[in-house]
Amino acid sequence: MNIKLNDVIQNRTSDQMHNFRQSDKIVKLFTIIPYKVMQEIYKNDIDLRPLVQCELVNELEPDWIDRVLKSDPSVFDVIHDFVNIVKQEPFFVPRL
Repeated sequence: MNIKLNDVIQNRTSDQMHNFRQSDKIVKLFTIIPYKVMQEIYKNDIDLRPLVQCELVNELEPDWIDRVLKSDPSVFDVIHDFVNIVKQEPFFVPRL
């Protein structure tokens, strides 16, 4: 198997950029949601740290984060959606 060094470097760089973009989105979401709100969210009676909640939302609804970051939504709508995404409510209807 002949793998070119440039291909390996390009793949690693691409992966690193993807990871950086995901981390950037998580941090931005973390700064948008009020910390007090995140402290009061419990999923299945498990206390999730706020940053873990943001990572969870990024895994479950990455497009939702993009919509939040690209627009100027109401804080109440963002909080409503965020809480329900973290809790994975079965009948949740997103506002954004």
